[in-house]
Amino acid sequence: MVGCNFFFQSLGILGSIPAAWLILTLLVLLVYLVTRCCDRRPRPKKSITALKFSLAILALLCSGAVAVGLYGNDDVHNGLVQLVAAAKNVDGILMGVRNQV
Repeated sequence: MVGCNFFFQSLGILGSIPAAWLILTLLVLLVYLVTRCCDRRPRPKKSITALKFSLAILALLCSGAVAVGLYGNDDVHNGLVQLVAAAKNVDGILMGVRNQV
């Protein structure tokens, strides 16, 4: 059960990385919105077109990364379940051999 505890701890550490990234991006958004609030000059329409495209591409990449992470997490979980079942099977076989000897 020690390995399982280590697995959950490592998931917690890896889960804190996206949380830190989210906090950082929210702070950047806050600074941007505060500076835009005080700026009364109208912006030309074409000035944010590149920003829209880059944000759309970044959103797609982040969604893909989350999907790959979820798939990998499920795959690792299924592998660990099979490993535990195989270990129990090996333990049962060894107990049977030990009882025969």
